[in-house]
Parts: sequence; structure tokens; C-alpha cells
Amino acid sequence: MQKIKIQELEKQNADAAAGLKKMEDAATSSDSALQSKVGEEIFDLMTNDNFTAAIWKMKTSGPHIQFKDAGGVTALHRAARAGHRHATRRLLQLWPDSANCSTYASRSPGKWTALHMIADATKQQLCPDSDVAGVARLLVQAMDGFMIGQQNSTGNTAFHLAAARPFGLTFLQQVLPMMEAKLLEENVTTIQEILQ
Repeated sequence: MQKIKIQELEKQNADAAAGLKKMEDAATSSDSALQSKVGEEIFDLMTNDNFTAAIWKMKTSGPHIQFKDAGGVTALHRAARAGHRHATRRLLQLWPDSANCSTYASRSPGKWTALHMIADATKQQLCPDSDVAGVARLLVQAMDGFMIGQQNSTGNTAFHLAAARPFGLTFLQQVLPMMEAKLLEENVTTIQEILQ
């Protein structure tokens, strides 16, 4: 009789544990859906150059910003392409690893980091109050050293892309010393080796 009661209690415990697991899984799924939805909203705002609304949304939504489009582009890629320092800073505060995200290799051109985006930005793509060097400095500070010299799918680094732009010399003069220091600090490589 006592053995039967113990078995019944063990079954009730197992049922309760299974129910708790289902509730935890539902909460995790709900959090992922919320994160994806908010991240997509922020991405869309960045894509439409609505940086003020995107920054406000990030302040009110917290860390739920991890979203990539079908090509692997993040909101950080969009903010960097526009040269928007405040949006870049906020995105890096909430999702520091996004500095190391690159677009998917299948994208044309692929394997672009946000640093590639700002290095290749044209005057038409930059927002009116853009800060190209400021955005680049924020990105370099946040990136892992090995990502600074990342080649895109066509073999170009951010240095190569910047050199081809009208403001590229200014960009390189302002950012290269910081990049070199980061590479040396992390004992990854040197700029000379990257450019060879």
C-alpha cells in the first residue's frame, strides 16, 4: 500500500516537472518571438533612416534587438552605413557582439562587417549629421582584433574600401592608429600584413 502511494507521488512529481518544463519552454519561445519582433522593428527603422525612433525603441525595449535579415544584415550594418554615431553606440551597448557580425557569404557582396559598411559609404548614404570616423572608432573598439582585417567575399578589407572613397584618406588617417593599436594589443596581426 505504501509502495503504491510512493509510486503515485513520484508520478505526480514527474507530471509537475513536465508541466513546469512546458511552461519554461513556452516562456523561452515567447521571449525569442518578442526579441525577433522588436529586433526587426528596429532594423526596419534603421533601414528607413528613422534613427531617432530606432534609438527611442532601443531605450524602451532593452536588449531585444538581435535580428538579421535574410542576407545577414543587422541594424548595426544599417547605422554604420549611414554614419549615425548615436545609433551605433546604442546598438553596441545592447548587442556588443554585433560588431563582429558579417553578412552571409551568399549575399552579394558577402562577408561585410559594419566596419566595411562605414568604410564604403558614399555621401548619399550618410545621414546629414554623420560622423564617419566616430562610428569607425566605436566599431574598432567593439570588434575582436581578427575581425578588423576581415576580407569580404571579393577580398577587400575595410581599408581597401575606404581608400576608394573620396573621404577615405581622412577616414584612414583618423582610424588607422586605433586599428593598429587594437591589432597589436590582441597580438593578431599588423595592418601591413592585412594589406599584403
